[in-house]
Amino acid sequence: MGTKVYYSPTLEIAGAALFGALSIVVSFSAAFIPRLPWGIALFDPISIVWMVCFLIFGIRSGIICSVAGTMGLMFFDPFAPIGPFMKLAATLPMMIIPYLALRITKKNESCSGSDFASTKLWFGSGIIATLVRIAIMLPLVVAVVGLLFGTPLMEIVVYVLILNTVQSAWDIIVPWIIVYPTKIYEKYCIW
Repeated sequence: MGTKVYYSPTLEIAGAALFGALSIVVSFSAAFIPRLPWGIALFDPISIVWMVCFLIFGIRSGIICSVAGTMGLMFFDPFAPIGPFMKLAATLPMMIIPYLALRITKKNESCSGSDFASTKLWFGSGIIATLVRIAIMLPLVVAVVGLLFGTPLMEIVVYVLILNTVQSAWDIIVPWIIVYPTKIYEKYCIW
């Protein structure tokens, strides 16, 4: 897939910082997105930025970007610190599961982000990541929202299932479209 940029920890950290800052800028648009009474946005574009960082710069950069973005959101999110930490908890499986799938399927070969250009690997691991995300978020949201807001259990379960499934679809589809068909990966990748 084109010429690959050599690995550099400096580029990895710079990419994480750039995309982490970009996610904070994008968070201002999230203020206009409708939310449930207990704070969860019906759509959140921040994780799309984090996922693009992961696809271009790799797993370490994606995680650093997500953590930096989470810390930055603490100053702007109306539901901080709970909202940003929930966003981080929901997004990390979307990076970690595809990365693990890549390492398992390519264990005897060199792994790189170019392998995610394969829709089978990316979308297949994305479905598994979505299931893991829901398994993590369901008890977290039930505990926090049930405790703080007294929201009925079935209402929480329904919203968590629907919103996390939809957000996962955005987190899988949009970053892939941004990075691979546009050839951004070929120009800027480091892994």
